[in-house]
Amino acid sequence: MIREYDRASIVKEAVPWRRSPIAEGGKFVQIGLRILVGPELFIDSYSTRGEGSYSPEIVGVGHSLGIGEEKYLIDRLRQNVKREIDAKSLTVETLSEAIATFPPSSQVTAFVPIDFYSTLHLALDKRMRIEYSNYRPTLIVGPRKMRVFWSNNYVPFKEVILVSREFGEWVVKPDKDTGDLLTFELRPVQNKPNFTDVTVKTIAVYSILAQKEGLVVRLPS
Repeated sequence: MIREYDRASIVKEAVPWRRSPIAEGGKFVQIGLRILVGPELFIDSYSTRGEGSYSPEIVGVGHSLGIGEEKYLIDRLRQNVKREIDAKSLTVETLSEAIATFPPSSQVTAFVPIDFYSTLHLALDKRMRIEYSNYRPTLIVGPRKMRVFWSNNYVPFKEVILVSREFGEWVVKPDKDTGDLLTFELRPVQNKPNFTDVTVKTIAVYSILAQKEGLVVRLPS
């Protein structure tokens, strides 16, 4: 489950992040799932495969947590990025104008609607293109490079959102017992003695540090 979550979660790639001290206050949210799992997850003798077995209930939990984090992050960006420009289309001129509003030294991340996937990959103007490194896309506009994250069916959005590393930070409260970024809570089930009620969650907040370090490019739907 933890490995699946690590593969699915984009937030620690997309924005700066840090671990929170247990006592730190703030408007933390809990993004998680509650599942009922059988004894095969904890007791080898219940498993026909021994240590190699798994409970089908946990498949997809890590992916769902990653999607939940992404939805929360995009909601926070849409609520808090106040600077805007309107554009008729996504062109090198549009993006150059947008990026020019950030200091030349800023590391900018772009959140881009999947509707523009082909536009950017097939652009005839080579001043604007997508390049890949280790399967990770980078948007290049003139001399500027931006890590790009696409919208998807689970996390849809229609505007291009640009934020620098100074805009905000992702703060996670680790599990107080294990120090892991995911918190696990296990409870016995009264009427099913061999089953366990499992809650797995991330406790996090995306804190806004400098609103001027974000920009939305609004485009026709």
